[in-house]
Amino acid sequence: MAKKKKKQVSIKGGVQDDRFPKLVGLFCLFFTLYLFIAFSSYLFTWKEDMDKANWSILLSPHDMDNWLGRLGAVLSHQFIYYGFGFPSFILVFLLFTTGMSLIVETPLRKLIPVYKRSILTMLWTSFLFAFLFQSYEFPWGGAITGFLVSVLDGLVGSAGIIAILLFAFLGFVVWNKNPNFKNGLTMHEIKGAFSISNLTATFRSLFRLTPEVEPEPELPETKTVTVLRPKNNMVKTADSDSNEMEVVVTGEKTTDTAQTKTTELEVPKVIEQSTKGELE
Repeated sequence: MAKKKKKQVSIKGGVQDDRFPKLVGLFCLFFTLYLFIAFSSYLFTWKEDMDKANWSILLSPHDMDNWLGRLGAVLSHQFIYYGFGFPSFILVFLLFTTGMSLIVETPLRKLIPVYKRSILTMLWTSFLFAFLFQSYEFPWGGAITGFLVSVLDGLVGSAGIIAILLFAFLGFVVWNKNPNFKNGLTMHEIKGAFSISNLTATFRSLFRLTPEVEPEPELPETKTVTVLRPKNNMVKTADSDSNEMEVVVTGEKTTDTAQTKTTELEVPKVIEQSTKGELE
């Protein structure tokens, strides 16, 4: 008897299903809203929740002043106080961008430049806020960058920190914009570069999902040369061996095609040579 073939059960769905990234993207959008409300509430309730905002309080019956309860207070305290301060809102933007990209089925590899620029911007602004608002109680730059600023302040001083921030900003702009300094810069161009409209456009370009289209390089001007051609494009010349040569004129290049006369074979001589070969 022939063995019965076992039916293979195919499990539909799973990671390769199109619905899975959409569900993940939808979760990212709801978590984005949750973090945004928690971070916004922390700006007003950080003093009341600062002493109690730790992970052990999640399962305790204590009440928190944060608008989203104990979890909102702990998450916002970890990101803003111990993290990167007020620039931690950039993480909310990245989470929102990731969720929208998953829903509209945009490849995540296109977001890699946005992630890089956003993280660098967050680090730079966090360092700037920690330097400018050192005397404030609210952690505008976060605890990590606040510690780095205190170390650098004793090492290079305030002037050194300003030089580091300026160098990082200009290096970031040069790396992303690649300006042309060959022809020099006028005072009008310098003022325009640091205008509010130009800085706003530069900031928006940092988080652009689609890369900028680079202008095509201008082709050099070509000059057309008219070449006078003889009749039938052929010039006949005779060489010393009375072989006819043909010179074909095509624009700037000339191609020589030599046609040698076919030598007529003398039949008697060929017969004589063949008979001599047979006798030998």
